[in-house]
Parts: sequence; C-alpha cells; structure tokens
Amino acid sequence: MLKYVLKEARAELGLKQEDVASMVNVTKQTYLKWENGTTEPKASQINLLAKALNVSANEICEGRRYSRMSLEKFIIQKAINSDSREIETLRVWEQIPDHMAFLSSLVEPFNDQGLTDKISALEDANS
Repeated sequence: MLKYVLKEARAELGLKQEDVASMVNVTKQTYLKWENGTTEPKASQINLLAKALNVSANEICEGRRYSRMSLEKFIIQKAINSDSREIETLRVWEQIPDHMAFLSSLVEPFNDQGLTDKISALEDANS
C-alpha cells in the first residue's frame, strides 16, 4: 500500500513527516493523511514525493517497494554464485568512461545500419 511505501522510505532516510511535507510543498497534516492512508497524493505530487523519498513514482503508485541493490552488492552476489564471467563484464563496464561510444565502436566493424540506428536512438534518448 502507498502508506507503507511512504513510511518505509521516509524512515530509511531518517526524515520527519514535516521534512517530507516541506519538500513536496504540502502541510504536515496533508502528508500525515497520505502516510496514514486517509487520502492519496495528487498525480502532480507523485514525482515530488518520489524525489524526496528516493523511490520511483511507480513504487508510490503501485504501493510497493522494489527490491534494489547497489552494483557492488550485485557483484558480490554474483561472486557468491560463482558467476565469474558476468562479474568480469560488470567490472569492465564500470570502467568504460563513455558507454555509448563503446557500443558504437562495437558496431562499426560490422556496418550494421539497423544496430547503428538503435545506438543512435539510445544516444538521443540519453541526451
């Protein structure tokens, strides 16, 4: 439920209800109603809440937290599971300064226009 996402995320960040209320430009009472499940935020307030609580808008709307881990924890989990090739790939990926240029360099030798177009579209989306 939405109220659990709000409470859990706020607690993880060590914020008070009035802190979050101030961050999303509502009164403490309004925020308290959201966290108690009495009312729900307007659509225009969801993105502000997501940013303030470091969660996604989808998590707020779906009323459930997604399970996430840092890249470092993910790599450790892969190591525990003996997935050494994937760990190598992740470590290399982490060291590449420009991912889009790297992907483009992989495509150039093959002159695959379809793949080149897809990478160009990704570059445009990330601009």
